[in-house]
Amino acid sequence: MSRYRGLTSSFLEAIAEVVEVIGYDRETLIAPYVGLIVALILTSVISFSRGFLAPIIYIASSILLAFYLNVKLNMWIKPVLFTLFVTSVASLPLLFIVSNDAPPFSIKVTFDGVLIFLNIVLRAVAAASIFTVITIHLGWLGIIIGLRRLHFPSSLIFLVAVFVKYIPIFLRDAVKMMAAREARTMSHNLKLVWRNFSSVIGDLLLRAFHRSWRLQLAFRARGFGEEVFQSFFNGEFSVESFGFKDLFLILFAVLLVVIGLVEVW
Repeated sequence: MSRYRGLTSSFLEAIAEVVEVIGYDRETLIAPYVGLIVALILTSVISFSRGFLAPIIYIASSILLAFYLNVKLNMWIKPVLFTLFVTSVASLPLLFIVSNDAPPFSIKVTFDGVLIFLNIVLRAVAAASIFTVITIHLGWLGIIIGLRRLHFPSSLIFLVAVFVKYIPIFLRDAVKMMAAREARTMSHNLKLVWRNFSSVIGDLLLRAFHRSWRLQLAFRARGFGEEVFQSFFNGEFSVESFGFKDLFLILFAVLLVVIGLVEVW
């Protein structure tokens, strides 16, 4: 049974690492709100492209941006590979698309299916590449400042902040609890083992309630008993001066948008 838990644990650890990459605070070279706008626009454009050229250009541009923004490639490649794996697995049935005049129950890899499969995978990887390289550069604090500068609702900003910080913690707690349950399971019955694993969900909910309660107490202690959840991110942040790097990023993004829109239409 160790191989089943190993696969599940590896999957949860991969998700934790993907989210945790954004959780570090860094010194940004661009204004956070500019980075967020560029990331959202480019991700939206490439998600609706129809050809193969635009996704390949976006992936290559992400690597160039990684060097330009001083983003380590080993940090950037983990979320991209994770997106590649998940998208490939979810899109595998597309390989067996057949025409209407095909014999019933005929299952074979078709040329049209391969083209659709590659297009979807490339679009997903390209969108993840361009979005990840910018958000990694901004970091947790940069994303929060950017959202605040763009006047997003304070409740949404608070949810994003808590999500980025606590999701990796809960996923690693789940991995530890699964390992503990496997150690106590003396049977190799697959149904029994997965039933034990399913009980992790209840314990995670209890731990989430306990952590949220402690987080609430911490906020109230720093607010002298006042409700500070809605106003925690209402303070004004210093706005970076619009510099050459921001202008270069915008011009580069405009070029990529034009390339993406050509294949969309």
